[in-house]
Amino acid sequence: MPTATFSTVADREKLYRNCVPREKPASYPLDPNHTHFILLDDKCGPNDEIWRRYGYPVRADLTIQLRAEVEQEARCSSHYRHNYKIPIIQILIEGGPSSLLTVVEAVMHETPVVVIDGTGRAANFIAKAYKALYDNQTTYFSPANNNANLERVIKEDGKDIITGSNEKRFRDMIRSEKGFFLINTFLLCPDDPEFKLSDAILQALFRGIYIIPIDF
Repeated sequence: MPTATFSTVADREKLYRNCVPREKPASYPLDPNHTHFILLDDKCGPNDEIWRRYGYPVRADLTIQLRAEVEQEARCSSHYRHNYKIPIIQILIEGGPSSLLTVVEAVMHETPVVVIDGTGRAANFIAKAYKALYDNQTTYFSPANNNANLERVIKEDGKDIITGSNEKRFRDMIRSEKGFFLINTFLLCPDDPEFKLSDAILQALFRGIYIIPIDF
């Protein structure tokens, strides 16, 4: 079930009333391919001045921590007094500065992420940063603090993605062992039907075994 920030849903007023406010902030339509949604209300209303008091550059940042906690609770299941964790995964398509923080939170909460390279913005940036750090590396070794390849990617490709609120957290995440094993990049290639997104998701779950304990 997808989780979205309520304040950024296009025409969200129609979910509970018919009147449309005169001024609307940046909004996005809900994906019609889903039947159910979890909408997180930041309690700031339509007034932009309220949420800006919290110091976030993007309004969606207010609900990122709550979103991660909801996803962690959703993965827990019990059967005959035994508790189990249901495998979950996050998929990033394009995205902006807030999406970068969402990925950071997911990785810190041990959720594998599949980054769809070639879809633009945050997805392309994360894919380039990961390749710059690890390339074809199969075993984790902690990168140097001032890795020249990573610094180049941040300088050249992170202008519209890296902000004061996400830079340090992204650097710490991408250089960590969790970042190495839980970030997975996938390049969409219509001419290569052999390797599909479903395969990338399965591979991401397998790589996550190095970090995520398995419940039997």
